[in-house]
Amino acid sequence: MKVLVLIGIIWGIAFEAPSQKLEIRNFSITPEVLEKGSKVLIAFEVYNPGPVDLPKDSFKMEVKTNGKLVSLDDDTNPLKSKSKQMYSKERGKYHYLVSDEKELIVEIILSPKNNLVTKSELKKIFQISQ
Repeated sequence: MKVLVLIGIIWGIAFEAPSQKLEIRNFSITPEVLEKGSKVLIAFEVYNPGPVDLPKDSFKMEVKTNGKLVSLDDDTNPLKSKSKQMYSKERGKYHYLVSDEKELIVEIILSPKNNLVTKSELKKIFQISQ
């Protein structure tokens, strides 16, 4: 009996759905030239290359600017295979207000909340005009 249980566990592990990596696409930053006082808007898409449709809450999305968390989605929508989800702020809102920094470091982190996805990250560095 123990052997049958062990075979069943091994069989289940062997056929577990593989994790897939989400892609961060169409990243943009507005304005393109940053200077003191710029209200920076970050926009991007999270794309599911498949082959599995992802249920609600499969991942967590974080946007950090210069190490500070400025956007969080811990309650993500379902994301079908070969589909995308747009992330940004509504017009008139912004993710970051430039003060005296010399550069702006933007990090986007997609962390798994189940075994269907693996961690994805994007890091961009922008110089700020003085």
